Amino acid sequence: MKKQYMYFIFTLVLVLSSFISVSNGFTLKETPHLLESEKYIPKKTQTINKTKISYHVGKESIEETEKYNKISKYVLEKIQKVGLDTPIAVTVGISYKYNLQNFLSNLSLVEKEIAKITSAYTFDTNLTGQQIQLLAQNKEVLWISLSSEIVTIDESINSMKDEDSIIVPFLNASTEMTGTKKARKDFGVTGNRDGSETTYSLNDVVIAVVDTGIDDEHIDLDGGKVIGWYDLISQESNPYDDNGHGTHVASIAAGTGEGDPGIEEGYAPGAALVGVKVLGANGTGSIQNIANGINWVVDHNDTLGVEILNLSIGAYGVDETPVCEAITNAVNNGIIVTIAAGNFNSAPYAQYDSLSDFAHCNGVVVGNMVDPYEGGWSPNKSSRRGTAKGTIVTGPDLIAPGTNIRAAAANTTDGYTTMTGTSMSAPAVAGILALMNDASNGSLIYTIYTEDFGKSGFDPVYGNGEILAYDSIKEAKGAFSGSFDDFRDHLIGQTSIDEGFIHTYTINVYHTDTNLYFATTLLMLDEDGDDFDLYVWGPGKDPHTDAPDYSSIGTDPQEVISFKPTSTGNDTVGIYAYSGSGQYSVDFIGQIRPEG
Repeated sequence: MKKQYMYFIFTLVLVLSSFISVSNGFTLKETPHLLESEKYIPKKTQTINKTKISYHVGKESIEETEKYNKISKYVLEKIQKVGLDTPIAVTVGISYKYNLQNFLSNLSLVEKEIAKITSAYTFDTNLTGQQIQLLAQNKEVLWISLSSEIVTIDESINSMKDEDSIIVPFLNASTEMTGTKKARKDFGVTGNRDGSETTYSLNDVVIAVVDTGIDDEHIDLDGGKVIGWYDLISQESNPYDDNGHGTHVASIAAGTGEGDPGIEEGYAPGAALVGVKVLGANGTGSIQNIANGINWVVDHNDTLGVEILNLSIGAYGVDETPVCEAITNAVNNGIIVTIAAGNFNSAPYAQYDSLSDFAHCNGVVVGNMVDPYEGGWSPNKSSRRGTAKGTIVTGPDLIAPGTNIRAAAANTTDGYTTMTGTSMSAPAVAGILALMNDASNGSLIYTIYTEDFGKSGFDPVYGNGEILAYDSIKEAKGAFSGSFDDFRDHLIGQTSIDEGFIHTYTINVYHTDTNLYFATTLLMLDEDGDDFDLYVWGPGKDPHTDAPDYSSIGTDPQEVISFKPTSTGNDTVGIYAYSGSGQYSVDFIGQIRPEG
């Protein structure tokens, strides 16, 4: 992606007593003349504002520390409510270094008849608050949580029937715009490492999908692509998916696209898959099942060969400790984990400090980006985000395409369905990591390049920024030549505004096309309820006398305007501080340049 940095071209409007109506109830304050504010003309530069982040997996990746309190906050709250002498149903997880049977045989406070072993490392029991405190003192114990906490997949946002969509939602649009397709061609990587593109084994790059299952009879996922399977719901010995979510996720990461050749090919079509069913037909399941599913992959990895594990499951207000410990176990055993940041399924959208509980775990947390073919680049409003209010800024690690993603539909043989969500973004990154693993011939160090969006540096919405697949795969390959351009220019602005004032940016659209959007994204950064509105006036329009051509005037802390320009020339983008004063960032994407 070509980069230019947008310094702040803005005009402050005088506050006077008379007003003119523009549109949608918006009023611009009429002025006899404009203040001649200093204008900064951004330099046109090809320098890419890239961030380089590295993830190390393997035995020495994470030291075993007291990262989590052994007794979950939810257990402590229950003890406080019922008292120290009342039994509570809990699940206990021990360290993967120890044998559970030996541990239980030497533990007098847990009677054998009330200890139900649920996996190689976990058991359910009923203990009083005093017994729980004593149990937590054992070095073997990693965590104690409430039993049977339920989580669910995040419902796909704005799913559509293909025939109803004015946007054509093909999977190859996102693989093209991230540079994945070109990287596969330039560097000869698909995820296949056993020498055959049509057969699959543990010698390929292997992606585990912990989800609702995988329909291995779909043409994009058949032919032995699913080399391992574990069903914690119904204990079926053959892969299936009675919900559909896991199949969609799996085909984004590694589908062959045979049902629609060249169009619906996943990110790493040569990779093999392992399916771990931890959620039922209704998309729900338990924290313990998810943790046990991840640990099953680790325990059987000598015969599975999993390098990447994807978790597109949301969790809110639950104790994530068992899953986080299982993910740490996976990472320490050479498996990198991609985690969905979570979705807003209904308004209000784009709220800060709302990440899935699993975002606290030691994986690559992925937010949802709208790719240029869908009207971006911009963050989808449904993508959950972190906060900058605390001592540590939280957010997704990065952001990747997850909007209007068309991929395999379970139980259809060769059908496809469209979904939106971070559940789609996470397997996109899993597929990119598979290509990186292929390019590096199995390195346990993954160096990912991202492009900065929004507030400069790591921020709660974009994290480190949009993933640059081509650059990341090129780095893994150790290549010195090769480049990718999505033919979209990126201009950036960041400043503060006072209530009642307007900032205007003049952006020159130098090329139009039927598939080319001009997208502007405004983020309110202070997390204090500021309400800023976004407007665009086309070429030849005067913002002081003419109604805007486009507006975005919601109350969420994000506004987006995206449209296909029909003429070249200077567009004026206006940011109006309707309520509150504070900082904002604004990103412009298209075939554009600063005025001048």
